Amino acid sequence: MNPMPWVLSTILAVFVGIFIAALVIAIVWMRDFGALSQEQMLEKVRSGEIKLTAWNDWFVLACAFGGYLFVRYLLDRKARSIGGDDNSPTE
Repeated sequence: MNPMPWVLSTILAVFVGIFIAALVIAIVWMRDFGALSQEQMLEKVRSGEIKLTAWNDWFVLACAFGGYLFVRYLLDRKARSIGGDDNSPTE
């Protein structure tokens, strides 16, 4: 079986996870600070009103890892449907 589709799917899923995390963080910031222009947002970050915390980074990493796990789940499910479960007890 050619591994290239699974490699590309995994990379795509990781980037989709990162995009979703960035979208959620942006929505939370917009809820807290309203619709700001890019210059206003940068000024608030520089002044310390908006703090870039490590929780944002961890959330992005968790979503990226979730994309990887989703593709791994699909790969495992497909492998079991094609070849059967190797860990199943034999009688």
